[in-house]
Amino acid sequence: MLSFVFDTLTSDGRPVAVCVMCRSRDREIKETLKKLKNIEFGSYSSGYTVDYRLSSMLRELLEPFGGDIEVFGATVKAGKADCPTGGIIGRIGEGSESAAEGLFSSGGMTFYTAPGRFAFAIDGGIPGELTDKALEEGSAETIYSALTACGRDFVFIADGSGGGKGAAAVRGEIVMLSETEAKSGERTEFFGLKRIGIMGGTFDPVHYGHLIAAETVRDELSLDKVIFMPTGHTTYKKGRPSEGRHRYTMTALAAADNPAFLVSSMELAGKGYSYTADTVRKIRERCGRDTEIFFITGSDVVEYMSGWKDFSALTKMCSFAAVNRGGSHGGAALDRLSAAGADIKKIDIPDLEISSSMIRERIRNRKTVKYLLPESVEGYIRLHGLYTGGKAESALDTVLDKLI
Repeated sequence: MLSFVFDTLTSDGRPVAVCVMCRSRDREIKETLKKLKNIEFGSYSSGYTVDYRLSSMLRELLEPFGGDIEVFGATVKAGKADCPTGGIIGRIGEGSESAAEGLFSSGGMTFYTAPGRFAFAIDGGIPGELTDKALEEGSAETIYSALTACGRDFVFIADGSGGGKGAAAVRGEIVMLSETEAKSGERTEFFGLKRIGIMGGTFDPVHYGHLIAAETVRDELSLDKVIFMPTGHTTYKKGRPSEGRHRYTMTALAAADNPAFLVSSMELAGKGYSYTADTVRKIRERCGRDTEIFFITGSDVVEYMSGWKDFSALTKMCSFAAVNRGGSHGGAALDRLSAAGADIKKIDIPDLEISSSMIRERIRNRKTVKYLLPESVEGYIRLHGLYTGGKAESALDTVLDKLI
């Protein structure tokens, strides 16, 4: 059985997430769900009408796939209504379940609906982990984790009567409506800013070392904003990083408390390899002619910079902020770059021995990462089961991952 989660914004800005379990045609179903971007959800005043509207939208789109879809669920943030977050679950050609609490079986699957909290459909009987007490008291995150642990296929939705969290999930993948909504507010132009910094990196995961470096540079160079730029495909990273949506969301969660921090999905949205010169060029096109741009990099990366694509052109588009740990600013390599015309500011930051690779390793070994990264990021990692397995990284990966 195939399963996936799809999320987007309707034409009037309502975040919606759909989870689908199907026998085939999953790619065609995803393509069809993209039409949600062109549909207006509208305004509704009651939870019943919110769910009815959501059901009618999904059934109109998914009806042609009725023979392929085993079960589907959906949730939406509807706005100013008695039930601001709604949710439905069911089968094509049958009634959607959402309004009545209950446990029942249908077609070899077990359904459980708890209006205003969550609903799921799982292959086979109810998992032993989901006791009556757990179903009554458990949070959406707890129920999702228990469903994942059982090792069977499922679809899961959390709605939100009274303002609870909205989410849609299948085994191994969960999307929160708050994540979908956050992406819609991303700033894509930077006119009016006089001094901005760009901090690129895989941010896999983002940690306090990244945040301290960004804030220190912002303070030292009097920057208006620092733009965190999670990388897309890079030529130097031989290992495969986590999915871009995870790295973007973790970075957004980490940056949320600082009004001077922004997060951009520019590189993640692009195809092919990501190059610093291309990214800075795009940023330059989206800000004023007199805006000063500073590309923030670690001193341990300086010796590689002259080999970057279009490095000579890059030096004319921006300055560089070389942050160091332990008193090293790149030595002779930095002097050579300065002599070649690069404007490089040397910035001292606190010497914290934190790296993304070390955090991933600790998680793989089931060791605590508390106080190494924000609690919101730690919670996201735990919810999505990131970094729990995988191969060791190369020495080059580790060096480049030290700061950025």
